[in-house]
Amino acid sequence: MYLTPLFGGMIADRVLGSKFSVKIGAILMALGYTGLALGGQQAKPTFEYQNQTYAVQVIESGKDRQQQVIAPGGAYTIRGNEDGSLTLEGATGADLPASLPKGSYKFGAERDPVSVALLLLSLSLVIVGNGLFKPNISTMVGSLYTQGDRRRDSGFTIFYLGINLGSVFSQAIAPVLAVALGWWAGFGLVAVGMTISWLMMHFDGGRLTGYGEPPEGIAHKTKLLIYVAILVAIPVAWLLLDNTVLTAAAAQAAAKAGDGVFGYLASLPILGKAMIFAFVISIIGIPLWALRAGSRDQFEKMLAAIILVVFSVVFWTLFELAGSALTLFAERSTDRHLIGGYEMPGGQVQIFNPIFIVMLAPVFAALWLKLGRRGASRPSRSNSPSA
Repeated sequence: MYLTPLFGGMIADRVLGSKFSVKIGAILMALGYTGLALGGQQAKPTFEYQNQTYAVQVIESGKDRQQQVIAPGGAYTIRGNEDGSLTLEGATGADLPASLPKGSYKFGAERDPVSVALLLLSLSLVIVGNGLFKPNISTMVGSLYTQGDRRRDSGFTIFYLGINLGSVFSQAIAPVLAVALGWWAGFGLVAVGMTISWLMMHFDGGRLTGYGEPPEGIAHKTKLLIYVAILVAIPVAWLLLDNTVLTAAAAQAAAKAGDGVFGYLASLPILGKAMIFAFVISIIGIPLWALRAGSRDQFEKMLAAIILVVFSVVFWTLFELAGSALTLFAERSTDRHLIGGYEMPGGQVQIFNPIFIVMLAPVFAALWLKLGRRGASRPSRSNSPSA
């Protein structure tokens, strides 16, 4: 998701223009989320012991959730212990022992290959679409202001407010739909939202005429090649995701075994190796390129940006846990009952971050304008909201 904007920005700058790239990205993302909404056959959990595979059934009663191993002798409830061992309640040893030491068992799943293929295809559409959408919508905001316009910082703050306003509604509604109707409804809501965004961009009533337009003199053949490259990027993303799924266990095993940095890197999937390579090349190559091709001022600014990028890796590594580990923690380990007896779904806890941004963004937008009038802030020279 964060690697493809590098290519999406280049495509927009050199061939398609920001506005048309955003439109294509919105369509691809809408198709991707539609595919996720279609769903598929749910994976069937399995339990493996001494090269034998047993089915696992999940029994839910309110908040209580139990897993049972289905063996020839009956159904045994699985209880996990702090030392990593398992207790199978009801097992007598005739088919499965009552106690299994850590490392002697393995959990798995039987997955429908068609459903997995649909999942990876949908994610590939979202990834490629995001590569065209994410960098270029910000560039369009920057193009609304001339160089030196003091309103640019305030404009980007309002833009950031808009993003988080959408996040407030989505994080409030999608988890409720997922609980009430199923996950398909939550993904479907996103597909509808992306479709609306495309409609607003396409039927803008001329408001965006002259903004984000493609460079002049681009041959039709060049544009056609870019369209083909975008389509080819979808199966490439699919293959990378498939390889990641197949080889993720190897990297996890290398990390647990303490094989060192090089052993871990060697065991990474192709996508992991590509991201590490791109990161290292970028933090070294970009400042050198700026030193060779740009002015001293540009080199110093690029060097400062790269330093910030390196440290931001730590921030984003922790921040991105919000959609996974922290949401699961909220679902499993916190009291989410609010006034009136409403129980907040685990996914809805992500609403607090955008709520505070929406509340404080107008304050900072006004602050930038006030500082600009007083000459206390330098106008931003970049089209990036992070500048």
